[in-house]
Amino acid sequence: MIRTMAIVPVRGNSVGKTRLSPFFDPGQRAALVEAMAWHVVSTIQRTGVADRILIVSEGNPFSFASQRGMSNLDAIVQPASEPGLNAALAYGRTWALGNGADRLLVLSADLPLLEPADVYELTDRRAPVVIAPDRFATGTNGLVLGGTRRMAGTVTAEFSFWFGADSFRHHRAEAMRLGVSADTASGPGTSFDLDTPDDWNRLPMDVRERLLDPLPIGPDAIEERQRWAESA
Repeated sequence: MIRTMAIVPVRGNSVGKTRLSPFFDPGQRAALVEAMAWHVVSTIQRTGVADRILIVSEGNPFSFASQRGMSNLDAIVQPASEPGLNAALAYGRTWALGNGADRLLVLSADLPLLEPADVYELTDRRAPVVIAPDRFATGTNGLVLGGTRRMAGTVTAEFSFWFGADSFRHHRAEAMRLGVSADTASGPGTSFDLDTPDDWNRLPMDVRERLLDPLPIGPDAIEERQRWAESA
């Protein structure tokens, strides 16, 4: 039976999401990053598609990795000598392959609308490479590598990550380089990543409330940011 490992790279937990500075100070943004990452991790867990879930983070691993009671959740720290998102994923893949993974599910940590159906949309396909583009069809928010056991070894181990500008096109080209087919899986939860004030404004109110709930901010600040979002 094919063994699937999910990798969730968490970027800049202490100083990340700077474009959300009009709403949140650095400490609050760090809490928001963790809230979104936990949503992605728990959504993967609900589907049961991954034998293990791995968080690759900069700095100290997130507290929920040891406190949420998930026996199949691991967290590792990306070496400072190997910076960047693509290096984090390569580091996570090495760990995953060393722990028996045949297939990888990669999901961005900033997908506040992710639902189990979006995960199934990715993992139910059998193409050697499955790509979930962002809503502009330029970036990549999810990947599945190694759709079948016959193809898993080569594709999972040799696929080069190209997250960054125009990554959707680069990932399709990478599949072509390896001589395998690439499928596209577009779901509402994988297409929407949260980076900017406009992204925040587009979120449904109940999602904003869920993300705001763990943040270290008072009710007046929450109401102010919600009023700004509603009027923008």
